[in-house]
Amino acid sequence: MRNCGVRNLGLALMATLTFGSLTIGAIAPVSAQVLLEQQGNLQPAEDEYTFSGQAGQTVVISLTSPDFDTVVRLLDPSNQEIAVNDDYGRSLNSQIVLTLPRTGTYKVMARAFSGGGGNYSVTVRPATEYDEAFDRAYKSLLEGDMQTALTNYDSAIRLDPNQPDAYLGRADVRIALAEGQFGEEAIADYRRAAALYEESGNREMAQMLRDQIEYMLNPPAPIEEPTP
Repeated sequence: MRNCGVRNLGLALMATLTFGSLTIGAIAPVSAQVLLEQQGNLQPAEDEYTFSGQAGQTVVISLTSPDFDTVVRLLDPSNQEIAVNDDYGRSLNSQIVLTLPRTGTYKVMARAFSGGGGNYSVTVRPATEYDEAFDRAYKSLLEGDMQTALTNYDSAIRLDPNQPDAYLGRADVRIALAEGQFGEEAIADYRRAAALYEESGNREMAQMLRDQIEYMLNPPAPIEEPTP
């Protein structure tokens, strides 16, 4: 049996209901009003939330959890699945950036990838220009179109220079374009991302990135095979 917690929210309405505790370490971009924001405790099932959307509106649907690998699905007003995401960016959290095809009530379906559960947060909000640029960059990176990805990461950073994920994505593209070489520009992007995480209070992530920078600058010597 599906465990459903249905919440109806109109475009002009913002509501927050708390079902459990959740601490999120991501840095959220400046955006317009939130269409839906919920927290909950997911059992081994699929939770359902609804929101009202307008045709042509671009939204960001995020499902985050400190406890499990998330999967989010979006159903249109005809109950047809039009988008699904497991992992987005460098995390196990899920996100969909999509222009809604129709006016009506949409369903956000939240579940764990492996059938487990735990605390989570689901949010639906209008997409910012940064969200759209980052999503174009990320999808181009996944498709292997590195030049388009680089152009869109550059655009995302110009729109919001305080988002570490954009710098990390651009660094990945630069490393790929350099055929695996860690150039100065890629290392500079890592350093900027680490500084932003430090400023946001996420010292663990900042230190992890600095450790990666140290590895880039001073890779371990190759292990020599013994001579037969």
